[in-house]
Order: sequence, then C-alpha cells, then structure tokens
Amino acid sequence: MLWQARSQILLWYASLMLIFTGIAIPIVYQLVFHQVNIRVKEDLKKEVENFEEFLVEHSNDLQNDPNSTQLETILDKFLSQSNPEDDNYLITIVNNRFYRSVPGFLPKEIQKESALMKTWTEFNNLSITQPKQLNSYLDYFQYSLKPIIINDKIAGVFIAVHYNVGEREEAFEILLIFIQVLFVGLIFAIILAWVASGRILKPLKSLTKVANEIGQFDLNQRLALEGSGEIYDLINTFNKMLNRLENAFESQRHFLNDICHELRTPITIIQGHLELMGDDPQEQEETITLVLDEIERMNRLVNDLVLLAKSERPDFLQKEVINIPAFTEEIYHKAMGLGSRQWLLENKATAKIIGDRQRLTQALMNLAQNAVQHTKENGTIIIGSHQDRNDIQIWIKDNGNGIEDEDKEYLFERFFQGNSEDKMEGSGLGLSIVKAIVEAHQGSIECVSQVDQGSKFTIFLPTNDRPDIDY
Repeated sequence: MLWQARSQILLWYASLMLIFTGIAIPIVYQLVFHQVNIRVKEDLKKEVENFEEFLVEHSNDLQNDPNSTQLETILDKFLSQSNPEDDNYLITIVNNRFYRSVPGFLPKEIQKESALMKTWTEFNNLSITQPKQLNSYLDYFQYSLKPIIINDKIAGVFIAVHYNVGEREEAFEILLIFIQVLFVGLIFAIILAWVASGRILKPLKSLTKVANEIGQFDLNQRLALEGSGEIYDLINTFNKMLNRLENAFESQRHFLNDICHELRTPITIIQGHLELMGDDPQEQEETITLVLDEIERMNRLVNDLVLLAKSERPDFLQKEVINIPAFTEEIYHKAMGLGSRQWLLENKATAKIIGDRQRLTQALMNLAQNAVQHTKENGTIIIGSHQDRNDIQIWIKDNGNGIEDEDKEYLFERFFQGNSEDKMEGSGLGLSIVKAIVEAHQGSIECVSQVDQGSKFTIFLPTNDRPDIDY
C-alpha cells in the first residue's frame, strides 16, 4: 500500500515536472529570440542614426551639388569610416542601382541579383520620414531602410542589414544547453523526490505495522509522535482512536462481566428452587411466585440494557415542544405517587425547550424514585426548575441519607450501587439511564450530596437559542 502511495506521489511529481519542462522550453525559446531581436533592432537603429547624423553634416554639399557624383563621394566617405558589428551589412543605393556595401562581400540572399536587392533598388516612397525596420527572407534578415531625399526626390537609399543565422545558432545552442541542464535536474529531482517521499511516508509505514499487529485483545501499542504536520496529526488521531478503542473494549468487558454477574444470580436462584421443588402444592406455588419474581427482575434488567443501547441511536428521542412550567408541575404530581413523603414544588421556570417529554419524564422519575428510597417516611423531597442564561435547570432534592464521597466518582456508572448499608434492591442502571437520556438532549447532570444531609440532582438542558446546539 505504501509502495503504491510512494509510486503515485513520484508519478504525479514527474508528470508535473515534465509538463513544466514542456511549457518552459518554448517559453525560453521565445524569450531568447525576443532578446536577440531587440538587440538587433537597436544595432540597426544605431547604424541608421549614425548615417543620418553624417548626412546632416554634409547636407550643404548635397544642396549645392545635388548630382549623383557628390552623393557617391559622401557615401564613400561614410562607408570608409564605418565599422559595423558582426553579421551587420551597410548597403547604399544610388539612382535605383546598387552602389557599395560594407563589408564588400554580401550573402547570396542580398547580393546584386537577389530579389531582396531588387526590392531595395526599386524603392520609391517619399512618405517614409523615419527608418523602416523589417524582417525578411524567413526571418534570416532584419534591415532598417532610410531613403536619401534631395530636393524632394529620392536620390538614394541607405540600408542597415543584419544576418540572423549566427544569432539563431547561438540561441539554439543556449536552448540545447538549457534542455540538457533541465533534464539532468529533472532526473536528480525525481531521485530526491523518491527519497523524500520515503521519509515522509515512513510514519505511515509504522502506522500500518502497528495496525497489523493490533489484535482483538491487544490495544496497548502506540506510535511514537515526533514532528508536526498532517501525517503527525494523523498519527496523533490514530493514537487517540486506539485510546478510545481500548477504553471501549475495557468498558465492554466490564459491562459483560457485570451482566453475567447480574443475570447469574436470578438464574441460580431459579434453578435451585426448581431443583428443590417437591410435590407439595403450597411449596410449588411459593416456588413459582419466586421464579416469576426473578424472571421479572431479569426482564427489567434486559429492558434497561436495551434502553441504554438505544440511547446511542439518532432516533432515540422523539422531540416536541415542552412547556417547562407545566412539565415541572406534571413531574411533581407524578412523583407524589411514588411514596408518602413531604413533597414540595420550589420553583417553575418560564421557558420552553425542544426535547423528548417521555424520556425526560423517565429520567426525572428515576431520580425521584431514588430520593424516595433514600429518605424516611417523614422526609422532604423538593422538585423545581429554573432558567439560566443558556440552560434550563430541573432538580430533585431530598434530605435523606446522602452519598459517601468515595461513591460520587462512580455514581453514574452502570451496575454501581454504592457501599452504604441501606442500599436498595435494583440493577444499578437507574442513574446510568438518567445520564444517557440527559446527554442525548445535549445536556448534563450534577450531583451535590453530603452524608446524612441529603442529595440534590440537577439536570441542565440547553435552551433553543444556544448556537452550539442543533435541534
């Protein structure tokens, strides 16, 4: 799997580099020739400007003696002192015929008999006041043309020509070197990418190894966490996942052990009494009554476990609008039927929430039942509700036996019944069910208790205007 990921990373990297190379080569080619063209045009422009300056200095001679002999004399003087750059040619035309050039030897494409030379000798355009720069002959030549005008007539033409073949060869050599360097760099980059991808994916290899070594009962292994970045975030998440799985399996193991213990007792009682049951009708009736009672206890235990399992499902709650004042009073009247105590309704919040009325009633009745079990007949149980800024608080308070400090930590765990001598018969799932119902409503539960002073259980439920709650 890691080999495949590494290969894919390298393939994508190589593909992107090749695409970049394919785009870079023509761009570099165009840039090189563009710079060459700019330099050539500047050279030609400079040659023409030098000729114009020289022509201005001898303009009086031409005006006084406008014949071709005087013009040729001036051109000879200019060409004799000119020293053009390599591959540059200065050509002069007088009276529509080739006169002289520097250097004297011209490439065959611009010699006297060439088509381009014929075009220059036939040039007769008085409208050109500035040098005309053109590319010609498949871009092998660039030239700048300046007509020599005497008495409003074209007496001759001065042409600065550049032969591009040398620059093209140099540009191709530069481009070839660039391509070679680029491909050598590409090879080294791919090798380095292969090595780097191996180092980057090394933590994933360790993660795969640990994942393969983890068994159903071996969740103790963890990955060493060093560095930062997305991969190390993944490793950290993986370690946290293992922590949650280990806690879940440990909780599940204890849960199954507790279930086995809770069910083993009534099964043992039922089996023992059925084995010892004789023929006496009265004894048989007593045994059947006892067996039915134990079966009922097992049935309640199973129902409670099913309820806890359902609490994690998204359809656990059937929500509706709950009017808290009416709901508080409803709980108060229902709880009064649980036992003969001094029941007090302390306060009623004036608010509405969205929640499951039946589930919340079940949770509060469980708390009320616990309060009844842990108070004497003349004890007091107080029910009330209050609206805070972000929460609705519903509480059940008693002045009963209270809860020992060492029991508070485990109060809401499944099957926990505490160590007090007066603990009542039950499965130990009541407070776990209350907590599951409250948390399904995105709420919380709090217990404040002192031994021989009583206990107060408060349920905190979010109001509808809290932005962090999605109803």
